[in-house]
Amino acid sequence: MMENSYAASDTRMDSRLQRLLVIASSLGLCKMDDIDLIRGAASSSRQNAFWDQLLDIVCINDASEDHRKHQLASPGMISETMPLQEQLHHDSNLMDSIAKMDSLSAMFETKMNILPPDLMRMINNTAKADGFADGERPLPPDLKKLQAVAAQLAMDLSAANTQLLHLTQNYNYQKDDDQVVSTVSETMKLILSELAQLITSFSYSFENEMRQWCNKAPPKLTQLGPTFKDVHSSLQQFSVILQGLATVRSSFTNLRSLSTSHATAMQDITPSMDEFGK
Repeated sequence: MMENSYAASDTRMDSRLQRLLVIASSLGLCKMDDIDLIRGAASSSRQNAFWDQLLDIVCINDASEDHRKHQLASPGMISETMPLQEQLHHDSNLMDSIAKMDSLSAMFETKMNILPPDLMRMINNTAKADGFADGERPLPPDLKKLQAVAAQLAMDLSAANTQLLHLTQNYNYQKDDDQVVSTVSETMKLILSELAQLITSFSYSFENEMRQWCNKAPPKLTQLGPTFKDVHSSLQQFSVILQGLATVRSSFTNLRSLSTSHATAMQDITPSMDEFGK
């Protein structure tokens, strides 16, 4: 029992701690790899429980060897050296201490969870999403509806099996070619490696160039949007009117210059009255 092979191979400890661990585990005080409890590095509650159990074993063993130590006799064990009334008193104290334990109510709890905790959490979340309060569950489905759904599933499964049998009997599929499979595997490895490089590059660019913009506070919007839209529409209409007036002015200037030049030309061409008299 004192050999080193009984302890865990991955724990580094000297021979004394190893022997103490083997003895304690043989007495049922700890596990074979619970070296922290022997070293004193475990929690205070575990160390207190360890010493309580060890002292109980020592006291019971000592009382069994020396019958004169009536006060060390263990409750629940009837001994000829102790009067029955005194033994009853010890047993009553034991039952009182057990009844005052905080975890005693859990022993008589009528509610029992059949499903594992992860499924229970999923069911509770689904019930909350459906509008049920805590502890409430939807009513179980009707048995006839379940039988109808099961019958429909059986029919669908039978039809799928029939189609699969038809395909396997009427069509010959090409067997796997090791060379083709190897080529496709190498191609997929190359594509996935390139994809991994692209993801790494994008992550680097995002962290260094884009994240600083993503972490900025959003702009605070005001209620001037409709007013700004109306003012902008009026400004556009006023700009169109100004452009029209500029076009009219340029046209009027061109017409005026043309009329002036035409009148000058007519004066040059038409002879005067003196010339007609001559």
